[in-house]
Amino acid sequence: GFLAAYYFYWPSRFSLSSAILLQAGVAALTLSLLVGLKYRVAAALPSMEPNQSQRNVWRNAALALVATQALFELHAQVDKLMIGALSGTDQLSFYSGAQRWAGLLGFLMITVNLVLGPVFSELLAMEDKRGAERLARRSVLAVFCLGLSAAVIYWLWGDTLLRLFGAEFVAGERALRLLTAGQLLNLAAGSVGLLLIMANRERFVTMAVGASTVLNVLLNLVLVQRFGATGAAVATSVSMVFWNLILLWAVRRILGINPSILGGALCRA
Repeated sequence: GFLAAYYFYWPSRFSLSSAILLQAGVAALTLSLLVGLKYRVAAALPSMEPNQSQRNVWRNAALALVATQALFELHAQVDKLMIGALSGTDQLSFYSGAQRWAGLLGFLMITVNLVLGPVFSELLAMEDKRGAERLARRSVLAVFCLGLSAAVIYWLWGDTLLRLFGAEFVAGERALRLLTAGQLLNLAAGSVGLLLIMANRERFVTMAVGASTVLNVLLNLVLVQRFGATGAAVATSVSMVFWNLILLWAVRRILGINPSILGGALCRA
C-alpha cells in the first residue's frame, strides 16, 4: 500500500533506492508491532520453567526447523543461480518474473498453515488423527480450488501478466506454466510438512527437503544448459513434487492419515 501510494503521488521521486528504503521502513514497523504484541501475549501467560529434558527437545526441534528453512531458501534460489551461471542474465530476468507470479500460489498454503498449525498440534496431542485428517482435507480442498483458479488465469493470460514487468518478460511464459503446474501439485499434497512438524517429526521434513534440494541442483545442472529457463522450471517443479510425495508417504505411514486432495477418494477406494 505504501509503495502504491508513493508511486502514484510522487512518481518523479520513485526509484529503486526509494522503494528499498520504504520496504525497509515497513519491515521495521512490522517488527516493532510484533515485538510489542509478543510482550503483551507473554504477560498474559502463566510463567513456566521448562526442565532440562524439555529444553533439549525444544532446542533440537528449533535446530531442525532452522535447517529446514535454510534448505527451503536454497531450493528457491538454486534455479536462478544455475540460470545466471549457465544461460546468462537474459534468461534469468524473464525467469524471475515467471517465478514471482508462480510463487503466489505457494503463498496460499503458507497462509493457511499459519492458521492450521496450532489446531493440528492440539488435535494430534489429543491423538485425534481423524479430526486432523478432516481438517486437512477441508483446507486442502479450499486452497486447491483457489490455486486452480489462479493457475487457469496464468495458463490463459500468462503473457499479459508477465508483460507487466516489461515486454521482454513475455519470453518466460512457458516457464510460468511449468512452475504453476508444480505449485498446483504442491497445493494438492496438502499440509504434509506441517502435520509432521506438529507430530514432532521435524527431522524427517528436514531430510526430505534436503534430498529435494540435492535433486534440484542435479536436475538444473543437466537441464539448464540445454533448455535454459524452461529446464530450470522443470527441475524446480519436479523436485518440489518429489519432496511432497516423500512427505505424503511419511504422513500416511507415521500418522495413518491422508491430507491430500485425493485423500477422501483414496480412502473410499
